[in-house]
Amino acid sequence: MLHPSLTKGTLRKEVVELGRLGPLPSHHDADVALVERFQTLIEAIKKPVTDDEARVLVRCFGPDDCYGLVWPLVHLVETAPNWPLADCLEDSSNEWIQMLRQRVRNVREATAQTQVNMMVGEEKLVVSLTGLSHQKQLAFALLVFERMLPALIAFSKDTGFNDSCFLRARDAAWAALRTGEIDGALNEAYLSSAPDTEDFSHELTSHVLNAALAMSDIMEFTLDGRTDHIANVSRLARDSVDLYLGSLEPSIMSSPEKDERIAVHPLMQLEESRELEDIKFLSTLPDSFDERTISALKTRATTQGPMLPLSV
Repeated sequence: MLHPSLTKGTLRKEVVELGRLGPLPSHHDADVALVERFQTLIEAIKKPVTDDEARVLVRCFGPDDCYGLVWPLVHLVETAPNWPLADCLEDSSNEWIQMLRQRVRNVREATAQTQVNMMVGEEKLVVSLTGLSHQKQLAFALLVFERMLPALIAFSKDTGFNDSCFLRARDAAWAALRTGEIDGALNEAYLSSAPDTEDFSHELTSHVLNAALAMSDIMEFTLDGRTDHIANVSRLARDSVDLYLGSLEPSIMSSPEKDERIAVHPLMQLEESRELEDIKFLSTLPDSFDERTISALKTRATTQGPMLPLSV
């Protein structure tokens, strides 16, 4: 029996009917017509489900896998936006609830390990950057930012957003390679010009915000010289790639498998290899840049191509 609060337009009709049918029957003595009805209803439900729908669907777990029908049911439940839901995991007597509990534990453990691996990777990057001079660290950040810039330009063309402040900040950062200085007031004006996610629904809005934060870190670096600003530029760049690749996934939910697919995707690998190659290239340059060196850096920036596969 469905709770009254779950029958007032909050559930799709297929979910309501599944709730009324109750648990999946055992494959040992299941009526063929009933199994076919379960299959039709389950296959008709498009992902993701709501939290309330997940609460109904977990009650449909039966004594066994019912000819494999339990698996699409499990996968539907796990697409709920706030999964795992504690109240869905209370029935310890059901083997499928026990399995869901274990899957939650596995995800948390794998996520923790992924975070450790990311921290190790970031630490290695910081060590590599620390070995570079102040000018070379700034140059590294500018090379990364230039790969983020095409997303901003595409966003501006599509939305009419005024990107002039961004371009002025970028020019000032390149000039700082020569002078070592930048106007601190420019950073404040720059951040105030960043697009608000409440004003723009464009798919590139988050990428533009990442680019804005990256340039802010670059300008902060010219003021205080802290290497963590440069490492954060790299982190924001990879986050943009992660966002883009995540948008291509069929499910919006995070999982160890999804994180692994993104980590090994050629686009993510390309950005990581570009950053390593940038560091190697910068290591071969003299510590003090002249006009010829800066010109070579700008040529490198314009020939590496954009970070994301966008037409601008």
